[in-house]
Amino acid sequence: LATLATGLPAARRVRIDLSGLDPAPLPAPRVRVVLNLLLLASEALIGGGTVAIAGSADGGLLVTLSGPRAAWPEALRPCLATEAACWAALDNARNLQAPLTALMARAVGATLSLLMASGSPAGPAPLLVTFS
Repeated sequence: LATLATGLPAARRVRIDLSGLDPAPLPAPRVRVVLNLLLLASEALIGGGTVAIAGSADGGLLVTLSGPRAAWPEALRPCLATEAACWAALDNARNLQAPLTALMARAVGATLSLLMASGSPAGPAPLLVTFS
């Protein structure tokens, strides 16, 4: 996964921290979801920054962003609610990564949820990925 992540388009301006990720291999369908989460996070880090993924495929993954202008794309929120919202969001070519990532996650039995911010202005709310 770390090797694949170095080939992402934003690899030069976005630091990818996988140090909190369980070293056990992820099944291929889950790796595709994680790679798409990294693409989505790259979109969210317009001014550069860090995306960190921690956890395991069994217990869930936590995706956090930090950077000067870090913010999850607005297209992501509606896609967390329903599959229909994901399909509707695909009509907007500028925001394809959020619905595509949400649909891929649903296809492998994963749930994406934005957590409540901790009250500190450290960055956007973390994204929790749970696999069933």
